[in-house]
Amino acid sequence: MADRNFSVRLFEIDKEGSLEPILGVDEDYFAGAVPNVGDTYSRPGLEDYTFYSVQRRIFVDCHGGASGWLIIVRKLDATSLLENVVSAWQEDTQFWNEIDQQESIEEGERRKQEREDRDEYAPRHNLHPREVLALRFMIEHPDCNTVDAIPQAGEHTINVLATAALIQPVGKNHSGQKTWRVTEEGNAEIERRDKLSSSKF
Repeated sequence: MADRNFSVRLFEIDKEGSLEPILGVDEDYFAGAVPNVGDTYSRPGLEDYTFYSVQRRIFVDCHGGASGWLIIVRKLDATSLLENVVSAWQEDTQFWNEIDQQESIEEGERRKQEREDRDEYAPRHNLHPREVLALRFMIEHPDCNTVDAIPQAGEHTINVLATAALIQPVGKNHSGQKTWRVTEEGNAEIERRDKLSSSKF
């Protein structure tokens, strides 16, 4: 232990006053607080806990750079109170571990649902914004069903939408122009895009 720069070292004092090192750690081992006189330290063993009472707390200032706290402790006889304290701590720790585990499961399920929703609402057709605008216009204005009646929609745009089965021809008007209507898939594509843009994932 003397070769390591532990900032907190616990020594057990026996009946003859001899000191035996039992623990060497950094201050954060005790949650950032160095054990003080009157504190009780419970140390886990192979089968049960051993309890120690803090007798003295001494800061040893060494020029060699190994300065730190020397804590003198005396072994205590285990009492029902001390044993109950350990049991209560372990039960409380288990309770919060279960809470953390449940929250982790719920978070995983939430993320999975978000991925599924994102996949469900993801556009299935790689459309140019101009083609999306044309498709949306046709949905909102079903009477505008010829190429010249759809703003910014030329033959190329109409052909892309038709090839993707988002619109389909329904005949010709009195002027002999081909008329179109939006298919079920065309409506579904716009609906997916709207849900995706309005959802928070």
